[in-house]
Amino acid sequence: MTIIGNSRRTSAVVVKLLLVAAIFGINFPASKYAISYLGVWDFRLVSALAATLTLVFFFRRELGLLFGRKKDDLLKVSLLAVPNVFLVPTLNNYSLKFTSSSNSLILIYSMPIMVSVLTMIRERKFNRDSALAACIALAAIAWLLGFQGMGKGEVIIISSACVWAVGTFLTGFIKHDIPAVESTMLQFLVSLVLVLLFYFFFGRLSFADYKVQWLPLLVSIFVGVVGGAYVFILWFSLIALKGAEYVSYSSLLSLIFGVVFSSLVLNERLGWAVVTPLMLMAVSVWIVTTKKRSSP
Repeated sequence: MTIIGNSRRTSAVVVKLLLVAAIFGINFPASKYAISYLGVWDFRLVSALAATLTLVFFFRRELGLLFGRKKDDLLKVSLLAVPNVFLVPTLNNYSLKFTSSSNSLILIYSMPIMVSVLTMIRERKFNRDSALAACIALAAIAWLLGFQGMGKGEVIIISSACVWAVGTFLTGFIKHDIPAVESTMLQFLVSLVLVLLFYFFFGRLSFADYKVQWLPLLVSIFVGVVGGAYVFILWFSLIALKGAEYVSYSSLLSLIFGVVFSSLVLNERLGWAVVTPLMLMAVSVWIVTTKKRSSP
């Protein structure tokens, strides 16, 4: 019975991991589809609202606990929300307006390698695995841009990867005492406030338009609820069960899911110009997330 029970638990964890990877992968092509109809800021508003309201509903207790936290900690987490939860998704959405979902997915996953390089600089310590991963990632980017060119979308998504890397680096560097769930809740709330502020300048929400665009609207809600809130719940449950390193494998799988889904649903071409940098970037992320740090 114990063996059967362990087998079932392992199967459940694998299913959750595949689900996380699939959701992360589907997010980019689904977002591109919705943005092509609604525009960046309409999509951003609907998905941010859907994600934040869903998290507030499921984590009402954690939201209440935030009011008892130190002001300094609340300020630190709120500042981290600007790059991590506001700027990165916004830049990702803008990139999808100008380039393919596959290109955006491959280039955004240069982020873990950038974090490794920043870590080496901070620690003033050379790491062979990180250096190798960075070289492979650069080769992937060079291959992709060499075949398809450096357009506005590619510039934006590489900028997003840089912002994401800096945000991730600062998240590990800036210390606070707010638990992960509460921290993420606060960052989503701060991001929603910023989205609302920017929407007044750049948005154009018109419900009359949505009478013939319900599917893009529903896709936007799906991206917010499932791709923003539900995947966050799954992510933390997996970390609690298996640890962060195991969950990091989802980033490799989501690359593959996303590119294949983009090819099937958006009819994006899946040739060697895309497959080769996809495999190179996957190897690069694998090195960063699985190899032990060592120095020569």
